[in-house]
Amino acid sequence: MSQTIVEHNDEMYDCFSTIKGLKKVYLQPPSSEKLVYPCLIITQDTPQVMYADSKPYAAWRTFELLLIDYDMESSIPADILAINNSNFFITPNRYYVADNLCHWSYSLVFSKSII
Repeated sequence: MSQTIVEHNDEMYDCFSTIKGLKKVYLQPPSSEKLVYPCLIITQDTPQVMYADSKPYAAWRTFELLLIDYDMESSIPADILAINNSNFFITPNRYYVADNLCHWSYSLVFSKSII
């Protein structure tokens, strides 16, 4: 049986909250919440789906990770990529600067299919 969203959220929070220098991990925060930097924002994304015979064959829960930090030389991006977890894998998407803050975007995909 696949994990629930709550179980995934707990696992991600436990894993990322131990990163040195990261002040806060947010799980789908409301837009009204004032963010504390450096922080990691985790939001649910659309599942990755594989098809066979025009039918869904497998699907994986995916999440977007957004690291926001003042320091473009921060060690946190490397620490995120160095996480070794058999339940999910992380790939970098892009880096950009907005409002004088550095943003690193990642995709996190859980390895067990939800179908």
